[in-house]
Amino acid sequence: MLRAADYPAQAAVMRKLRLAIERGDIAEAERRFSSGDIWGGAGSVRDISFMSPEADRRSWRLLIRLVRTFAVAGINYPPATESASIYKKWLKLPGL
Repeated sequence: MLRAADYPAQAAVMRKLRLAIERGDIAEAERRFSSGDIWGGAGSVRDISFMSPEADRRSWRLLIRLVRTFAVAGINYPPATESASIYKKWLKLPGL
């Protein structure tokens, strides 16, 4: 999704997270998941707007799924949990 929208820096962040998971490197996956590169402010993965309500909703759903998956593994990061909570509320708003 990020590559298609031409967000190479953010795509690289998520690719490195995926690779850590695929290698089974839990410490590295947790470090990458719990980073400002994903959950920080300007320039983070969370901060991206695809300028399309449908694409933004898809992005929110994927980030919610990421947070849930890490939570099941016992890895929680408050900024991620807070963002997922906000996205869940936004997804319930009419017109979004």
